[in-house]
Amino acid sequence: ALPAGDARQEPRTWLAVSGFMLVLNGSQMIRVNLDSILLGLLLSPADVGIYTAALRTATLVSFVFMISSVVAQPAISSLHARQSQRELSRFVASTTRGVFVASLLVGLGLAATGRLILSLFGAEFVAAYPALLILIAGHVLAAAFGPRTSVLMMTGRHRAAAVIHAVSLPVQALLSAFLIGSLGVRGAALAAATGLLLTQFVLYVIASRNAGP
Repeated sequence: ALPAGDARQEPRTWLAVSGFMLVLNGSQMIRVNLDSILLGLLLSPADVGIYTAALRTATLVSFVFMISSVVAQPAISSLHARQSQRELSRFVASTTRGVFVASLLVGLGLAATGRLILSLFGAEFVAAYPALLILIAGHVLAAAFGPRTSVLMMTGRHRAAAVIHAVSLPVQALLSAFLIGSLGVRGAALAAATGLLLTQFVLYVIASRNAGP
């Protein structure tokens, strides 16, 4: 039950928050497709198709991380609002462990059945298996850092989260251009995995300053 009181609107605050959310979500969307775009510019359409099969298959690992982050957000916000710093640190730590274990199990399952899954796209797509392993490893290791974007968003540090994700784009673009030119499809996968890990590491460092490990 809410007590009676005067209504208050803060449009400037909401516009500022939504603006940073736009930057954050836009950066994430661009990063997911960035390596495929650069791969299409530097290599053949066939290479793009092969890489896309690996990319979409590896997404099953990141799906676990994405869902758990969304589910954890209300609890993170509630604990932060109550200034329960110790409980927040414990919750984030336990969530991180659970997400990592789940991601690891899914990743191992995909690694074991990867060739079979890729063959469903066509026999030529089995060539994407090494790239698939690289992407799976990247997603699993990224899960070990926990839902740090959610921690920043739910504790009033959405600006930092948006800036980190935005800055990661040119870094990954340069890395992708270099590795694709030398390693092809595997280079695209390595650049995507490395960019994701670097972003998660920086998010972890910033989020851990107040929220703990």
